Amino acid sequence: MTFNPVDVWLHMKAQLPPLQIEGIGIKYVYPIFLGLLLLEFFNAKHLYNLRETWASFVILVGATVIRVLTNVFEITLYFFLFHLAQPLREHFLGYSSFGFAWYVWIICAIADDHNFYWHHRFSHNVRVLWAAHLPHHSAKTFNLTVSIRNGWFITLIKPIYWLWMPLLGFEPIMIATCLIINAFYQFFLHSQLVPSLPLYERVFNTPYIHTVHHSSNTEYLDRN
Repeated sequence: MTFNPVDVWLHMKAQLPPLQIEGIGIKYVYPIFLGLLLLEFFNAKHLYNLRETWASFVILVGATVIRVLTNVFEITLYFFLFHLAQPLREHFLGYSSFGFAWYVWIICAIADDHNFYWHHRFSHNVRVLWAAHLPHHSAKTFNLTVSIRNGWFITLIKPIYWLWMPLLGFEPIMIATCLIINAFYQFFLHSQLVPSLPLYERVFNTPYIHTVHHSSNTEYLDRN
């Protein structure tokens, strides 16, 4: 029997339960991204290089196609691990799921940020991961288009950092939602129009201090 990845993808997609967040990117997130990009462009054209902007959108198209394909495998894997470990959680920990209480959402968001931190840190310190992350740092200008300038193959590695969450009992749909929220926040970080927020940035990353992370100054490389 010949292995057909398209058939496997379609079969896995058919097995997934209806997801309320399906299509949210195309319907809501991408239009908001585009609106903010245009707003920044018309207010700060000097921050934009048209060739680099065009390159960023080309990279975005390729990354989006790959992301659409890998998303099904990723969420399917989360559901598989969630249900695989459910009997063990019930037997040894006394619960089957963390559920959807408000405080669980906060814990999930913090856990998601923890995963993103290590994913990002290793992407700067492990050569093969840096090769996948490098396109994000290849622009000479710094504006919102940098946030959509992501390597095509980083999505093949990134989900590994999240696999412990469904095993522990976080609902897969909650994990996927936190990933979307995180992606929006990461987008927000790539603008020079947001001023310093002294109290806020003592705890959280902000565009003002994330600029350092994208600088080419030797003393700032791999910082933030």
